[in-house]
Amino acid sequence: MTERTVIAGAGHAAGQVVATLKQLKYSGQIVLVGDEVYLPYQRPPLSKKFLAGAMPAERLHFKPASFYDEPNIEIRLRTRITTIDRDNKSVHTEGGERISYDKLVLALGSRARRLRIDGADLAGVHYLRSIADVDDIRSELNHYRRTVIIGAGYIGLEVAAVMQQQGLDVTVVELADRVMSRVVSPEISDFYQIEHTNQGVKLRLSTSVSAFRGDKRIASVETTDGEQIPADFVVVGIGIVANTELAASAGLTVDNGIVVNDQCETGDPAVYAVGDCTDRVNLTPVAIHEGRCLAETLYNDNPQFPDHRNIPTAVFTQPEIGTVGMSEEDARGHCAAVDIYKTRFRPLKHTLTGRAEKVFMKLVVDRADGQEAGQRTVLTVHPTVRQNQNRRAAGHGADAGVFLDVYRLDLAVGAGLVQFGVLGLISRAG
Repeated sequence: MTERTVIAGAGHAAGQVVATLKQLKYSGQIVLVGDEVYLPYQRPPLSKKFLAGAMPAERLHFKPASFYDEPNIEIRLRTRITTIDRDNKSVHTEGGERISYDKLVLALGSRARRLRIDGADLAGVHYLRSIADVDDIRSELNHYRRTVIIGAGYIGLEVAAVMQQQGLDVTVVELADRVMSRVVSPEISDFYQIEHTNQGVKLRLSTSVSAFRGDKRIASVETTDGEQIPADFVVVGIGIVANTELAASAGLTVDNGIVVNDQCETGDPAVYAVGDCTDRVNLTPVAIHEGRCLAETLYNDNPQFPDHRNIPTAVFTQPEIGTVGMSEEDARGHCAAVDIYKTRFRPLKHTLTGRAEKVFMKLVVDRADGQEAGQRTVLTVHPTVRQNQNRRAAGHGADAGVFLDVYRLDLAVGAGLVQFGVLGLISRAG
């Protein structure tokens, strides 16, 4: 009897599992079940090029429709799984259908965290997590000019940048005392605050929202200190919540995400989980990496252990930022001791093209083994994950571009780069 793998979800992780299984020439049946109307698609561009109207919906797709046109691949869209029957190895859909499985992969993703305040249900209050969400926000741009963004994380600042470029009056309200406080250092926060302020975005930091005011439609945002900020529409970006309800109702362990081991296994040997619904790092490159590793582990007799420490974890493009591995805060929690190295320099490519901007780089190094635990670069291309970059950096007259590609950088290599005079002065802060 042909083995069947059912994938619950249709996001990045789900799409990667299907793609890798096809690449491995998996002979079993693959059934992907998603509740949206779209094939698996990229979510990072939603708050960037897609929101700005610079990318058509077709280009968001993880793979074209023809990719899934295989006898052993079945895609079921507009279908919601409501229960998992682990005893009988089957899932049940909202329409009453029963789908049996030999292996079940939960790639349920996450949803936007909701703001529970008065007026939260007014027209003109938006969240951004799907193509449909962006379509709704876009419809506002043709009629209104004042927007308030709640939250100064990646999504909030990306939306703010796009709105400002569209000529809107933009205010960002953030509870913390600096932007992106949960994901970047104070130095990088300062950089972004200056950049957005210079572009005309108004920042309200250390400010909490108490209510949305209006008659059927949003008219203003009320803060806890009584300020009324005029708003024609609002976009809320205050984080995500893992979709764990299906797993929890099936008796799987959930703790701020579906709990999995190093090979994405849940407590049930037939059930796996990947991506944003798990208790791991909730970012798109991680989901893709986990999906690939899971497929390799299950069907290529080649166990893979996702290395969450050293894969690229985000790209932020307003302006550019690239990150790899852990933040300084995370590294201090995982490592016995860390060293922090910082530098600001003007890459050769900027000099040649007349760009005046300098790149800011921060390295977080595990003192125990001298290996980089994390990296943050601002105003540069995203770091890649190719191990041979170390050898290139060490042995080929390294320039700044090569240095930025390194994702596991030995301190001796860093010292050599300083001797080359490429980076200028690297300052160390323990």
